Amino acid sequence: MVITASTTLVPRHHSSSAKMPSVSPIITATHLLNASQHDVAMLHDIHSLLNKIFIRNRNQHQRSTWWKALHAFRKQIALLLAELKGSKTKEKEREAKLEARLRYWDDRIVHAWY
Repeated sequence: MVITASTTLVPRHHSSSAKMPSVSPIITATHLLNASQHDVAMLHDIHSLLNKIFIRNRNQHQRSTWWKALHAFRKQIALLLAELKGSKTKEKEREAKLEARLRYWDDRIVHAWY
């Protein structure tokens, strides 16, 4: 299963780097919103597996650096699933929230998970 945000690379020019423009992805949530029920169910399975790992191993690993990153990943997956489910919100609001979450992941926390 692969659920990815669709990205388009757009050159972004900086005054400090005249030689090579950096490339910034444009992140959209269209693939995530159009995911099949099977893909969403697999995300739920991953989340439940992470919950079981946390129940069993929380005290043993809670001070480890990698455990903190895993905890952040578990929390973000739960928030993503809640936003995917979001039946009370309008479609545009839901898409905007998902895109904001994906941008946040890309800008700040994916690198800590890896």
